[in-house]
Amino acid sequence: MRYLKLYALDANDNDVSDIVFLDFHDDSRGKTLVRRAAAFDVSESGELDWVVAGDVNNDGVETYIDELMSIQFAQTFLEFKWVSVNRPFDSYLKVYAEKAESPAIRGAVHLEFYRSNGATKDAELVYTLTHHAGGDGQVPRIDANGDKIIDAIDAVLLEKFTLMYAGFDWV
Repeated sequence: MRYLKLYALDANDNDVSDIVFLDFHDDSRGKTLVRRAAAFDVSESGELDWVVAGDVNNDGVETYIDELMSIQFAQTFLEFKWVSVNRPFDSYLKVYAEKAESPAIRGAVHLEFYRSNGATKDAELVYTLTHHAGGDGQVPRIDANGDKIIDAIDAVLLEKFTLMYAGFDWV
């Protein structure tokens, strides 16, 4: 199974996410980590503005598109407010997709939110959700952006995030 793990870190200890790691894994390999992209807020503006990406869209070429995809996806991930503000950096989001039945239909994208309780090294699954990109139009039953309101904004965030994930072709 291929999956992506995202970590948002507060490395400067100012309660603002300034680094996002995108770790691309493939369980069919001995060493599951295949590639890593990282986006940074080097200007301390609150927006990610520098990236080290590689070929994240799997087209065989490293281009500006890979950088743009990485930084936009990382910035969208920050909207979930799933951040590790203190060491150890123990909160992450695991994302994976099911293969679609046909090219015209997108498969389901699964999001699993993990956090360590601090007592153990292993992170525990806090909550999970499945979203069909371009899906059924229903508002999710989860507060995806952490504003304590379950509304259409959460649905838009999930739709945007899952469509962006599909662009990585990491199924």
